[in-house]
Amino acid sequence: MSSHDFVNTLEYRRFVEFCDACRQYRYIGLCFGPPGVGKTLSASRYSRNETIGAYDSAIKETPLLPPLDTVFYTPLVMNSPSRVDSDIKRARETLAGMVRWPLRREAQAALKTLRERDEAHRTNNLDLPLQHR
Repeated sequence: MSSHDFVNTLEYRRFVEFCDACRQYRYIGLCFGPPGVGKTLSASRYSRNETIGAYDSAIKETPLLPPLDTVFYTPLVMNSPSRVDSDIKRARETLAGMVRWPLRREAQAALKTLRERDEAHRTNNLDLPLQHR
């Protein structure tokens, strides 16, 4: 489903308020209800899960604004606590890598500039006669 197909209803806005309150007060919230009312769709939309799914780790050109800060996770029907733990850790690591990429790119650009400057300085010093070094 594309972002243009999503209808921002009163129930979705309530869901966002619920999630924001859980985040602010550091609570674990439980959203429940009959099937088909939009719980999973709302959670996926709130976490911007489609952005993570469409993220191309090979390109990494544009930073995600606002930065992603919510993991969307639906456990398998048959699972164990250790499986849930490892799945959530992996999802958080993926998200953290996406968030850190703009910082890494900036650091790499700064290092490249410094290396080029140092190389130019070294090359210029090699051209000077020995008594001027």
